[in-house]
Amino acid sequence: MLKAVNNRLRDEPKFTRLDFRRGKVPIINVFSSRGGQQFDISVNKRDGLRQLLEIQRMIGGVPEFKYIFMVLKCMLKIRGYSETYHGYIGSYLLFCMVF
Repeated sequence: MLKAVNNRLRDEPKFTRLDFRRGKVPIINVFSSRGGQQFDISVNKRDGLRQLLEIQRMIGGVPEFKYIFMVLKCMLKIRGYSETYHGYIGSYLLFCMVF
C-alpha cells in the first residue's frame, strides 16, 4: 500500500522530493514545494494517532511548550541532527525529552 501511495504522490507537483524508506516502520519522507515543509507518511500504524492525541492533550495544558519545541526542532534541523533514520532525534523523541 505504501508503494502505491509513493507512486501516486510522485506525480504531484506539490512535492519536490519523495524518499521511500524501508525499515522497522516503512515510511515515505515527503518534501513540499510550498514552504519547504517536510513530513512522513506511514500506513497501518495506529500508534501515530495515539501519539497525536497525547501530544495535543499535553500541549493544551502548557501553551508555551509548542514554542520551545519548535525552537529546539529548528536548532536540531540546522545542525543536521533531526533525522531518525540516521540515529538522531526525531520529533516524537524530542517531544518526550522536553515534556
